[in-house]
Order: sequence, then C-alpha cells, then structure tokens
Amino acid sequence: MQSSSLIDHIATNTPEKISHSGVIHTGMSDHSIIFAIRKIRIIEKKENNTIEMRNMKKFDKGRFLDELLTQHWEYVYFFGNDPNAMWEIWKDLFLEVLDKHAPLQRKKIRSNNIPWITNQIKNLINTRDKLKIKATISKSETDWVSYKAGRNKVNIKLRNAKQNYYSTRIAGQKCNPKEAWKTINNLLGKKKQTNNS
Repeated sequence: MQSSSLIDHIATNTPEKISHSGVIHTGMSDHSIIFAIRKIRIIEKKENNTIEMRNMKKFDKGRFLDELLTQHWEYVYFFGNDPNAMWEIWKDLFLEVLDKHAPLQRKKIRSNNIPWITNQIKNLINTRDKLKIKATISKSETDWVSYKAGRNKVNIKLRNAKQNYYSTRIAGQKCNPKEAWKTINNLLGKKKQTNNS
C-alpha cells in the first residue's frame, strides 16, 4: 500500500506577501516538493548569463510596415549637415516602432551545463517525472512500482555516465598532470585556492 503523509510545511503570518504556493511532483524522490512564492520588489540587475533578444511571437509584418510609414521621417533632414545626428534620429524613429511590435526581452542562458547528461538520459528523466506524477494522482501500487523502476534506471545511467566522463578525461590527460588534477578537483568539488603568500 502507498500512503501519503505530510513531512514538510510552510507557515506564514503574512499571507498577503505570498503570491502563489503549491506542490511540485519531481521524480528524484518519493516525496514531493512544496513551495511558496513571496512577493518581492524587483531590482533590475543584468546578469552575465542573460542575452537580449527580440520577441517575435506577436510580430505582424504588415502592421509593422504600415506604422513605419506613419513616422515623421522628415525630421531626419532637419540635421542634413550632421550625419551622426541624422543616424540617431532615424534610429530612434525606427526603434520606436520596432520596440512596440517586437519588444526586447532577456533570456537566461544555461551556463552550468552537465556534460555527461545526454539526450537519452534527458528523455529517461522526463519519463521518470511523468511516471511520478501518474503514480501520485492514481495512488496505484503498480504505477508506484513503475515510477521506482524508472527512477532507479535514471540513477544508474547518471552514475555510469558521470564515471565514464571523468575516466575518459583523466585517461586523456596522463601526459598533463596539472590538467588531470584540475579534473580530479572538479570531480571532488574542490575550488581552486589562491596563494596569498
């Protein structure tokens, strides 16, 4: 039999500061994750692992071109003796329309890529998580057995892939002990220490 029990909980005396809460069913464990999202004041901070790109989801070429034609392009000629000023005016007029139809947005780049996780392992992880959700909803012993089998398969694949990755790297660095030790320290989670002496 599969029983449910509450292990973790979140308590607050200011519920108005919580915008959302719930449960996330991940396949990493039999237990699910509880969460609460707190309302905070957003401080603009540009991160190194973000890029700016245009959001083209609602871009309409016809409407974009029509609105461009309504811009006061004659303003550019007011600065006919200054090419730099002409360029700035033209750019401002163009971007005013472009920002409306294809606004800039920031996209986070995943910088901490785990090199030994292959597409096959990613598919197994997705399958494992779906099995966890199915078992949580159905509460069926058969579904829980299927989920645990999927979870164990993922754990074995991850362990073997990580072992093969580091074994191959260290074997390829036999002639370079310095690089080999870097790889070993990375495996052990040791950060490079600076010598201040």
